Amino acid sequence: MNKEINEIQIEYLKLLKVLSQRVEIEDLRGLLDEIQMFWFKKKNTLQLIGDYLFNNKEVYCLTGATIFDIEDFDQNIFFINGDYQVFDDPLPSYLTIVSNSDMQKGSFSNYVKKLKTIIIDLIEDEIRLLESSIEGFYILPLRYSLSLITKRDSLTQITEKLVNHFYKEKVTLNGLANVIDIENIVDLEAIKNIILFEGDDPSNHVSDRIERYKENESDIVPIEFNQSQVFYIILFGNFNQALDIIQTSLQFNIIPFFRSFVLLNNYSIVIQQIIRNTEAENEKKILEEILNKTMLEYLLYFEFSKEIDKDYTIAYLKDKSEQIDFKSKIEYIKNDLQFPVDLNDSAKELKKLIKELILD
Repeated sequence: MNKEINEIQIEYLKLLKVLSQRVEIEDLRGLLDEIQMFWFKKKNTLQLIGDYLFNNKEVYCLTGATIFDIEDFDQNIFFINGDYQVFDDPLPSYLTIVSNSDMQKGSFSNYVKKLKTIIIDLIEDEIRLLESSIEGFYILPLRYSLSLITKRDSLTQITEKLVNHFYKEKVTLNGLANVIDIENIVDLEAIKNIILFEGDDPSNHVSDRIERYKENESDIVPIEFNQSQVFYIILFGNFNQALDIIQTSLQFNIIPFFRSFVLLNNYSIVIQQIIRNTEAENEKKILEEILNKTMLEYLLYFEFSKEIDKDYTIAYLKDKSEQIDFKSKIEYIKNDLQFPVDLNDSAKELKKLIKELILD
């Protein structure tokens, strides 16, 4: 499957280069057709890659990200952990959104305009990444591909159940239109576990937190929604994304990597709820191992970003990781993990390893 995945990357690079010349002057719906057709033809190959190339390997997948952000040197640590690394390409999904005529003129029209700019930058970043030919690194739209090969109707129902765990009674988005005082309907103790945005303080009043969220995310919050509805769509969007990522992990044999603690926290809440409701011990162990490794990968990224005082290239980190036998040392840390993972102990071990990695 190595040959097949490398051929896909070469073909995708050629397509992106063609599209980059047209993206600023053409209707994005034309680009959507070409991107969708490309990945539709590859969907069976992607499943085989998950089944055979990624199976019994440690594959970390940067997902839930708006863009890769090629200028973020902190995330270069991502390239030295695991057997393979994947960027879960959001481009097909973005093009689907901006090509939706209802989105163009609805409450999310400002977000769609912003997304068009993101798409242009994303294409250029992906071209640069693919031209770099980083060994073991691939750009694949795994979450998008999941929608092509599996039925996902049940995700909405499961998400609604998860959202209702944080309310005192069963609610719906439309039913919340007349609920003015949000603090009377949400479970104030339960929502202290929820982080709405980077820098959010769960100890603050929920109404203040939602107002901060609306300020930060004014492009995507419908102005006609009250606080109760805004909180509902935050939870629904976050939990639905987390469920989507969990399903993608199991379908393609990958371990999610998040740069955002907000995404990590939402994912952790959802997967732990699934673990608590899973009876089969082997299924529980699989989910616990995925969560532990996801937490550890985030810690590695977080601690690395704190420790470094200069930019380290991918080439430098790969070479140095071989010199210090990084793979064996981090494997020792992983094998020592218990569920749930002790973040403090793991952080201490990772700090030692990172200092050894960046020591000149």
